Amino acid sequence: TMPVNKKAKLVKKIQLKEKNTKLLLIGKGELQKDIENEIKIEKLENNVTILGERNDVENLMQAMDVFLLPSLFEGLPIVGIEAQAIGLPCYFSNNITKEVRVLDNSKFINIDSSNDWAKEILDSNYQRKNKKDVLNEMRKAGYDIKVEAKKLEQIYKKMIMEKI
Repeated sequence: TMPVNKKAKLVKKIQLKEKNTKLLLIGKGELQKDIENEIKIEKLENNVTILGERNDVENLMQAMDVFLLPSLFEGLPIVGIEAQAIGLPCYFSNNITKEVRVLDNSKFINIDSSNDWAKEILDSNYQRKNKKDVLNEMRKAGYDIKVEAKKLEQIYKKMIMEKI
């Protein structure tokens, strides 16, 4: 993920303009202690909550205004698809595969610039997409199990017919 000190600086920059900013850090990793130290150094204890590994991430996302995924590298991060599926504006590092972008309220940002991240987040209006629009866009992108199952069924039928 984004270097620890840049995450703290990003939160600090946003917090200077949006006093009520809260960052939820979900998951765990080898940098946990570094993150905790940086939070103390930047005096962000009231603005950052470390939640660790959770199995209720989809519920936590309901409380979010935006979703950030500042990874150094990722394949296709399912959590990014899930965040979009509930309509959250999403910000992904430019190192993540572009296929993660399903909805037009998702952006890729240079992983090396906490200034770019802060600007993009502060310039946004934190508007979630409405559920109907999200469902339609997700379907068009191939994320509807019923539609995709029908397509698969047609492929199987065609294969069977070709063998007969």
